[in-house]
Amino acid sequence: ATMAGPPFHVSHVFFDVDGTLVDFRASLAVGLYAAAEYLSERTDRIVTPQALQETRDRVARSFKGSLNEVRDQSFRQVLRERGVDDESAVAETVRRFYEARDEALEPYDDVIDAVTTLRERGFTLVAATNGNAALMRTPVFDLLHHTFTAEEAGVSKPHPRFFQLALERAGAEASRSI
Repeated sequence: ATMAGPPFHVSHVFFDVDGTLVDFRASLAVGLYAAAEYLSERTDRIVTPQALQETRDRVARSFKGSLNEVRDQSFRQVLRERGVDDESAVAETVRRFYEARDEALEPYDDVIDAVTTLRERGFTLVAATNGNAALMRTPVFDLLHHTFTAEEAGVSKPHPRFFQLALERAGAEASRSI
């Protein structure tokens, strides 16, 4: 008896980024620490990474904007709550946060080998993320054919439109994609 292959042919593999390809939680912690350190110096009051995350979560519930705008607004809020109303301090906090976070962004240990193998086997590889992380700074990016973000889509996962647009952008068919 001959073994039949699967009744489909996969051409494209789509990956989530944060928590799948890269350890976003670890890099986020590094970014929050750098921002908290600066804010503590700037306001002469202790600001913890936990306080920054709590403020961000609180701001996200009431402030409508992109992930970046919510983060900026949360830093602005922390400064104002400590008596500092200075946009240059907001800008410096934002700069330090993203610089530290993105510098710390690393793929998980097994990702490069797995993605390299898939690429060698002829799959078209696509990163599809709600996040705004600087994936391009990691070695994973060099192995991917496309990246697609919620910002480009104008909607976030799990909205069906996000996936429709990601498929279109990559020239993929849903029936041939994982």
